[in-house]
Amino acid sequence: MRPRLTRSAWAWAALVTALVSVPTLWVGFVGDDLLQRLMLEHRLPGFGHGFWRSYEFTPQSLPTPEQVTRGSLPWFTDPELQIRFFRPLTSASLAMDAWCFGRNAALAHAHSIAWLLVLITLSARLYKRWFEPVPALLSALVFAVAGAHGIPTAWLASRHTLIAAALTVGSLWAWAKYREDQWRPGRYLAPCLVIASLLASESALSSVVFPTPLGPATTAIDRRRASAAHRLAALQRSIVPSRNNSSIPRGAGACHPGPHHENGSV
Repeated sequence: MRPRLTRSAWAWAALVTALVSVPTLWVGFVGDDLLQRLMLEHRLPGFGHGFWRSYEFTPQSLPTPEQVTRGSLPWFTDPELQIRFFRPLTSASLAMDAWCFGRNAALAHAHSIAWLLVLITLSARLYKRWFEPVPALLSALVFAVAGAHGIPTAWLASRHTLIAAALTVGSLWAWAKYREDQWRPGRYLAPCLVIASLLASESALSSVVFPTPLGPATTAIDRRRASAAHRLAALQRSIVPSRNNSSIPRGAGACHPGPHHENGSV
């Protein structure tokens, strides 16, 4: 594969993502999208009118039994049911859609695609940092067409997973750049992005454990370019004793090149 193609893994991944995401522009509003849009238009009495409260489906001002009486919830709903998610950042993005695009669902979906492109691009740059060129390109392309992106992209109410994932990968990239390249802004940018991702979705809790396996910073050795053969050779040298090691007694089994006898003599 040509080096120019592999060096631009992130660009190819972004292009493929954009192409496969085009059909979502015509999905329209689905399920909770309709409820959230009415909430943002202040057309649902009893629901909160704050732009950060789009995921409060059972607000304290409108108890669940009253919603059952109105018919907005089925009759068999538990009276104690509470459905409220703290996703202020994602709620703000939905409010921005309503203010800027009105009821134009295509532009709102384009906003979601933009977050998906950010996620794919940052992921591809991480693959490029840690993998060899060809595996990095293949990994980026496979991730770009993953079916898991379908619902978060086509369903506006599920945008919170896209935003949280994009910010999470961004924090991982910033942390890796700080630990491996001594990029000092990454030391402060990474935790800020983690906090922002938690404000987007509770699914970002997984990002808290991501930076821990990166280990100490490396300056003289570029670990991402080390081949598997070199790593295996280093592991072998650390666990297999040398034949010239004088501390190994003669006749000590397979470690000795000479013939082996049960009584230990040669």
